Amino acid sequence: MTILNSAYETSIERGRQLGTIRDAIEFCIRSGSLDTFSAQDRIVYVRGKGTHIDAIPPFQHPLQVNPKDPDLLAVDLRTYVSLVNDYTGSNYRIKRPTPYQVQMARTLFNQKWIKDGPLSLLHVSSAPMAGYSIWVKDALGNKITMTEGVTVRILAAYYYYCQHFDETEFAPRQMNDVAMLIQRATRMSISTVTEVLGQLAKDSGMFAAIVSLEDFCRTVMEVTDSPRLRGLSPAAIIPVLANTWDGSESKALVATAIEFPPSWLAYYLSGLITRMGAKSRLWNAVQNSVPKGETAFVAQALITSIRFDTRSQQGWQQPEREQIAEYI
Repeated sequence: MTILNSAYETSIERGRQLGTIRDAIEFCIRSGSLDTFSAQDRIVYVRGKGTHIDAIPPFQHPLQVNPKDPDLLAVDLRTYVSLVNDYTGSNYRIKRPTPYQVQMARTLFNQKWIKDGPLSLLHVSSAPMAGYSIWVKDALGNKITMTEGVTVRILAAYYYYCQHFDETEFAPRQMNDVAMLIQRATRMSISTVTEVLGQLAKDSGMFAAIVSLEDFCRTVMEVTDSPRLRGLSPAAIIPVLANTWDGSESKALVATAIEFPPSWLAYYLSGLITRMGAKSRLWNAVQNSVPKGETAFVAQALITSIRFDTRSQQGWQQPEREQIAEYI
């Protein structure tokens, strides 16, 4: 499959025209209107006010400012802050701390994905794969039997794995490693995992990758052969998954997490260390994906992977900020 570089390449965002936004951001960069935490971050933060900044159209996802300079990202934080009336247009307070930090995490995970490659995030922990598989399975929970749910979880975990590769098929040796990873993530028996994945074998001996959300839906229908899942499609599953998190703007953001792991990892991390979205289906999937006593370990691994340091924590409310401090 083609590895996506940003949330704007997912199904619901693909085709959106970004030229005007990029032009306005580049003009602000040249004029010094936008700020960064440091030159090394290579992230520009749209959060102040002024003639040039106001000319930047709103944008919801971390954005590559120039595709020829892929790891320079911009993030629009204006909906999460309010300006302090000091007449400079540059000082602000964070009025929506946790959504602000989800956006920060999405940007940092996106940047690492681009700079260090997708495998740098896949190898941090198998827990996000487990959470993803529970999240997708639970979205179909009222349509499937327990046995079908096991199959959906394994295929969802495999689809998550495939999102980190540009191959369309895998050799048997690699599939052995995949089966072990999925077994470790889902804590299902290796025989169950290999039985489900075995149905993806080709006559050549290779195994088909799941190359898109549409392909995932088709694979689930074929492997489960469930009449309850006939007609499963991206158009059917995206709205269901998008409604599994709380927040006025979250539906459009969460919808990209289905196909783009950096978005999923940001929500997964938030589900580990905050109460935002508590009791939502996504939050419950996160909580149920980590063995008892390992939450801090998984959170620390994710935080460390993106250098989510004290500067990046700006805006967390108590006790969430103290909770993060335990992990780094």
